[in-house]
Amino acid sequence: MTDIRRVHPYLDALREAAEQRRRAPAPRVLKAAILVFGAVGLILVLSLIFHRAGRSPIYNFASQRGAVTVMSAILLSMSAAFAFAAASFSRSRHASHVEAWMLFAAGLVFLAADEILQFNMWFGQQLEVQLSLPHFVRGDDLVVIGYGIAAALIGLLSLPALVSTPRVGRFLFLGFGFYLLHTLLDVFGHGWRVAVVYEESAKVLAGACLLLATYVGLMSFAPSAPDAAPPGA
Repeated sequence: MTDIRRVHPYLDALREAAEQRRRAPAPRVLKAAILVFGAVGLILVLSLIFHRAGRSPIYNFASQRGAVTVMSAILLSMSAAFAFAAASFSRSRHASHVEAWMLFAAGLVFLAADEILQFNMWFGQQLEVQLSLPHFVRGDDLVVIGYGIAAALIGLLSLPALVSTPRVGRFLFLGFGFYLLHTLLDVFGHGWRVAVVYEESAKVLAGACLLLATYVGLMSFAPSAPDAAPPGA
C-alpha cells in the first residue's frame, strides 16, 4: 500500500501542525489585542480630526503622504521584524518552520516598502501603458489584486508552520478578511468619496492583525515561552 505521507506530504504537514497546535500552550494576547486595536482606532479617528490646513478632512486617508499610510508602513515593518525574530527563535524548537517564517517576513518587508515607495502605482502605470487597458480599469487595482493572490499563495505555503502556533491562524484569517474588504473598496469604490476612509481603515486593521499574528509567533518561540501548559493558560 502506498504510504499516504508520500502521496500527501502537505496534508500530512497540516495534520502534524494541528497536533502541535493542540499540544502547545495558547499565548495570552487579549491585552496586546486591546492595545493594538485601541491604538489603531484612536489614530484613525485623530486622522479625521487633524489634517493639514486647507486640505480635505479625508486627506490623511486619501493622500499617500497621509498619517494612515505612515501607520500602515509602521505596522507592516514591526510585523516583519517580529516574523524574522520568530524565524530565528524557531530554529531551536521547530527547525522545519524557519523557512516558512522567513518567507512570511520577506513578504511583509515588501509590503512595508510598497507603502512608502508605492511600487503598486508604478507597476500599475506600466500595465496601463503596456496593455492599453480601458479607461475604467486601473492598473494599480490589478496590482493590488495580484498582491492579494500572492499573499494567499504565501499563506498556503507557510500554513503548516503558521497554524501550528495557537491563535496565529485566527489573526491571519481576520487580517486577510480586512485586506479583502480593502481590495473590494479599492476596486469598486470609485466615485464614492468617503470609500477611501473605509478602504484605508480596512488596510490598517489588516496590518494590525498581522502585527498580532507575528507577535504571537514570536512569543511562542521566544526562550522565555513555556514548553508545556494547558491550552488557554
